[in-house]
Amino acid sequence: MLGQQYRVAIGNRGAFLFTISVGMVVNSLMALGWVSIFRFGTFNGWNVYEYLATFGVSMLVFGVVNSLSIGILALPNLVDSGGFDDMLLQPSPPLVQLATARVDITSPIDAGMGLAVVGVFIATTPSDPARLLVFLLSLVIAMVAFWCFALLLPNLVAFYIRGSTRLAFMAGVLVQDGSSSPTAIIGGWARILYLVGVPALMVAAVPVGILTYFGWKELAIGAVAVLCALRLSLWGFARSLRRYTGSNVIGAR
Repeated sequence: MLGQQYRVAIGNRGAFLFTISVGMVVNSLMALGWVSIFRFGTFNGWNVYEYLATFGVSMLVFGVVNSLSIGILALPNLVDSGGFDDMLLQPSPPLVQLATARVDITSPIDAGMGLAVVGVFIATTPSDPARLLVFLLSLVIAMVAFWCFALLLPNLVAFYIRGSTRLAFMAGVLVQDGSSSPTAIIGGWARILYLVGVPALMVAAVPVGILTYFGWKELAIGAVAVLCALRLSLWGFARSLRRYTGSNVIGAR
């Protein structure tokens, strides 16, 4: 299903090339805007090169997760319009149908640009096989964190509040913007909040930190938080789905 939607999306080559160009320009301008604050030196031990790596990791994580699951953002509209009922009549799991309901052609562009930046950072950073392996593991954890906190959890509110599209979107943006901006320089309780409560640091800063100072502690804390979040996300979806289908049965009666 995803493959067919992407083929349709790139069918119009002019629009496709224009979208690619705009996406690359936007990403570049965002990176340059944040890089400007590092012209004064390092902040909390982070320099401009490490921030660029963080931005690259965030693009890679956004791109991969959104390429596979951005359809979840359509949940509020589907619930409000009744279109979600059609998914419940199909044989495949509703969450899979929802994730692949639509595609965003800019997501693979984000993933490609992020992969290029991350590749350069890995090639120019002294490391060893163990550290690289843990870095790859942290990328998987980061993708799960982004999937939970930026896509599924915020949009579950659609089952309880009508017209929640903007609310869910802003909650997801909080995670996305927090991971692409230099939140790694934050310390104290704010850092704990961005690590566990709104795990923006887990999405990008912690993976980069593993290659530079090998932060086992933050990786362990983040991994436990993400596993709990994944469990909560899947449980929340199942519970909300039972509530939604139960309401429909009562309404039909």
